[in-house]
Amino acid sequence: MNTKKMLQRIAILPYWKEISALESLSGLPFYLVGGSVRDLLLERPVSDLDIVAGRQAVAAAREFAGVAQGAFVPLDWARETVRVVVDDNVFDFSAIKGNTIIEDLAKRDFTINAIAVKVDSQGRLPEKLTDPFNGVRDLYARRLIPCSDGIFLADPLRILRAYRLTAAIGLLMSEGLVQLISRDRKGLTRTSPERIR
Repeated sequence: MNTKKMLQRIAILPYWKEISALESLSGLPFYLVGGSVRDLLLERPVSDLDIVAGRQAVAAAREFAGVAQGAFVPLDWARETVRVVVDDNVFDFSAIKGNTIIEDLAKRDFTINAIAVKVDSQGRLPEKLTDPFNGVRDLYARRLIPCSDGIFLADPLRILRAYRLTAAIGLLMSEGLVQLISRDRKGLTRTSPERIR
């Protein structure tokens, strides 16, 4: 799918207008990020949306839960990460990590998940993607490449995610990623069983 066609698909995402209207709550823009953008590019069904909601993630999620009559589920108060469930749709709101969306994307796991689309408070279609690590190129080339050498140190469970993504989407791990998994795999033994599912 070309990028322009993908951006047009955003307008038909569940509750997109309601999410767009929330953008005015924050002093910073909202962005659709991560797996939802990746799946839109692959023309896969999208029912889980990941939203970086400036510095007001909790307030935005509460407001959205009220408007959409959804369930408000705190995931991590310290990191301002909350979920709203509406019917079969899941909306994860998180505060921006860093001062800009580029800094936020740099902290993500793989380049194909480090792509963002700015939400427009007027409901207008976005004009472009924010893709500082060439995630679109890697996605279409079917390559799984880490955003940094420290991705597994931050969260060892990303190792399992790497294998799940390669199987689900048909990706090939980069040589660098294979080396990082070999280096950091022992971190999985220190992960609580509750987090592994």
